[in-house]
Amino acid sequence: MGQGPFDSTNKPVTGYCDSCNKIIYLDRKAARRIARQHHPHKSAYRCPFNENFWHVGGLPNEVRWGKATRDDIHVYRKPAA
Repeated sequence: MGQGPFDSTNKPVTGYCDSCNKIIYLDRKAARRIARQHHPHKSAYRCPFNENFWHVGGLPNEVRWGKATRDDIHVYRKPAA
C-alpha cells in the first residue's frame, strides 16, 4: 500500500473516529484522494455522526445493485454517552 493516510496538505490524518472506528479525513478531497490511490473500489463519505469528518469505505453489493440503501445494510454504532 502506500505510506499511510494523509490529508490534502500531506499531513497525517487526525486519528480514528470514536463513533465509527474508521480513519478520519479532514475533508472530502483528502478522503477521495486516498480512496483513489489506495482503495480503488471504495469511495469517500461523510461520517454519519460528525459532519466535519470524512471516511473511506466500500458499498456492499446489495447497495451497488440497488436492492438496498447504505442505511439498510449498515448498523451504525451510537456515540458513547
